[in-house]
Amino acid sequence: MRALPHSLASALAKRLNALMPAGFVLTAEDEWLELFIEGRFDGTLSAPQRVDDEAADLGAELEIAVYEVLDGLQDAVAEHLRAPWPSLDGHNMALPQVRRTGESIQLWYGDAESDPVLAIPEIPFAEIEVAPSSRLT
Repeated sequence: MRALPHSLASALAKRLNALMPAGFVLTAEDEWLELFIEGRFDGTLSAPQRVDDEAADLGAELEIAVYEVLDGLQDAVAEHLRAPWPSLDGHNMALPQVRRTGESIQLWYGDAESDPVLAIPEIPFAEIEVAPSSRLT
């Protein structure tokens, strides 16, 4: 199997739509994400396109792509809200974090995976059509 950018875009949209503030919606469009704020198109997050199943280190490609989506989304939400997002105290923004395991991509906002500011459900490799042994180390 291989990592399909549209599968990654769909997996990210599903998870992030459940966690974003009201009025923010991500849609998976082929190999990228489109962000809508209060029903109006705001822009695209094209990081899933960067996933190249021919890459020497597919795992690193996935980590980078997921991080770029989290980072870009955070910028758009915080800019629109004119406040840090996500944040525990309304002053400090929790930064995106991504880690791959043998079976999935772990993602969250905050310093510690064990105590995230915003926990995001993991993305199993099977969901994005990646065989666990596919150059992920």
